[in-house]
Amino acid sequence: MYEAERKAALDTLEQWFAAGHHWLAGAQPTIADIDLFGVVVFVDESGEDLSTYPSIRAWMDRISSLPHFAPPSTLLPPESRKAG
Repeated sequence: MYEAERKAALDTLEQWFAAGHHWLAGAQPTIADIDLFGVVVFVDESGEDLSTYPSIRAWMDRISSLPHFAPPSTLLPPESRKAG
């Protein structure tokens, strides 16, 4: 069930960015972009290959190039990532 929902969400997001939108809402990044990035950045760990979503990858690159960006690996302590 979750695999189908994940794919549907990624397909919708890919279509949004492929239609020429650079951000989720408006002409500049918003908290919506930052929040969703925090989820999408871990999609690879679910087994989904984000290379099949070039517009999402381009959006992620735009987020990563924002001032003061830091990847989750430098922000989250390793022990918080362990399954309990």
